[in-house]
Amino acid sequence: MELRQLRHFLIVTESGAFSKASSIIGVAQPALSRQIRQLEEELGVQLFYRHGRGVRVTEEGAQFYAAIVPVLRELDQVKSDLVAAAKVPAGDIVFGMPPSMSAAIGSAYRNGHCCRWWTGLTMAGPFDDWSFGLPRRRKMQSGIHP
Repeated sequence: MELRQLRHFLIVTESGAFSKASSIIGVAQPALSRQIRQLEEELGVQLFYRHGRGVRVTEEGAQFYAAIVPVLRELDQVKSDLVAAAKVPAGDIVFGMPPSMSAAIGSAYRNGHCCRWWTGLTMAGPFDDWSFGLPRRRKMQSGIHP
């Protein structure tokens, strides 16, 4: 059983016809019919009554529909949550700057007056091996030059 088959079953059920569902999905009607037939064979039940004007869901098909709708909604919600979480900036930011700027900005950083939301922000001066805990061998993503 594939997720694609479940989504296609849902669309066929809601549209009431394979031809209408195939145009919504963008799949050839014979391929869509074959997918639904494979799903029916895997489940061991007939999901649709097929007739000249389209399809009608069977009792088993209605039961299957009621079971998969919340599952597919939950999967869609998980997907959108993951996409939304990926848009939140995350990671470390490392600035390199001359000692004069590092002293002025660094004191504000150490006292918590700037960049409260960037927990991964690190400032490194060019002459310190360990400026604010950053070893000199780490790469800088940005630099400020006078």
